[in-house]
Amino acid sequence: MIGQIKEVSRHQNADRLYLAVVDVGQTEMRSIIFGGTRILEPGDLVPVALPGIRLSSGEKVRSRKYRGVRSYGEILSSNELGWTVDGPDEVLVLSADEFKVGDIIRQS
Repeated sequence: MIGQIKEVSRHQNADRLYLAVVDVGQTEMRSIIFGGTRILEPGDLVPVALPGIRLSSGEKVRSRKYRGVRSYGEILSSNELGWTVDGPDEVLVLSADEFKVGDIIRQS
């Protein structure tokens, strides 16, 4: 599913993690912990997996705590989607010309 980043802040208990408030087109915003080299900004469109979704690797996404802060889904990288892209495997920022909040995306 496509989500739009509304807020980003540093995780209060981890130097390399961030907390994003994400609009996924449902009634409530989702708080999602993410890491990696790409720092997301408000307005970015990103692929999101909510709890219960199974990734292309077979891993099931769960709501879980990261250093004491609960994450209600995952912001996905190209590898987690099973997509082949040029460049490093990192969180994807998608084009508003091709995607909108709440769209369902397909894994490879």
